[in-house]
Amino acid sequence: MITIVQQQSSTRTVQVTVCDNPTLGTWGSHQLLIHEYRMQEENEHWIQARFNMKFLKDKELDYGPLWCVYCGKEELVIYGFQDKKKLSNMATADHVIPKSKAPHLAKDKRNLRVSCWNCNNKKGSEEWSEKFPYD
Repeated sequence: MITIVQQQSSTRTVQVTVCDNPTLGTWGSHQLLIHEYRMQEENEHWIQARFNMKFLKDKELDYGPLWCVYCGKEELVIYGFQDKKKLSNMATADHVIPKSKAPHLAKDKRNLRVSCWNCNNKKGSEEWSEKFPYD
């Protein structure tokens, strides 16, 4: 059960209790979806994901088609959050200095590089040198 409290006006507050699995298409399922969406907006993971997405789109605007700075793979694709992804050509925002070592640099664009999914996945928390830089 999830309790959702909504402020309707300055004098009226509505409290809605929704079971974990309400019938689709009902008011309860609608409220649960809105609640989950708002929770995702506040979640640090989603904040970082949106930041990384903006970084990739800005690079694409500045340079055109994206490539991996580590292996040189070209024509990388920026997939949206809801898109079906093909990992073999997916662009990712890699943290040069990993977030685990420097969390304060997680949202610093100077610490991000365009990487293919494969290189980013292999790299993990290691530090690699760029073979195909953008600048």
